[in-house]
Amino acid sequence: MLDELATHRPGNLNMGTGWAVPQLADSIHGMCRWGVSPYGVADDAIFERGGHAAGSIADELRLQGIYFEPARQG
Repeated sequence: MLDELATHRPGNLNMGTGWAVPQLADSIHGMCRWGVSPYGVADDAIFERGGHAAGSIADELRLQGIYFEPARQG
């Protein structure tokens, strides 16, 4: 692992920030320095198709040039 972006509210690890995909994508792209590609693993919840415009959060991030695969559990 090179870096990690944790998006939770200060003082509450169980509550997200509520960022929209473009804001999240900007933060991820901002972390990609020194030739590092925006590619990695993420919690499998972002791959669920829950009424997002592009199908899933992962699909929306892919449209922003960010690629994730599901993290293996256990």
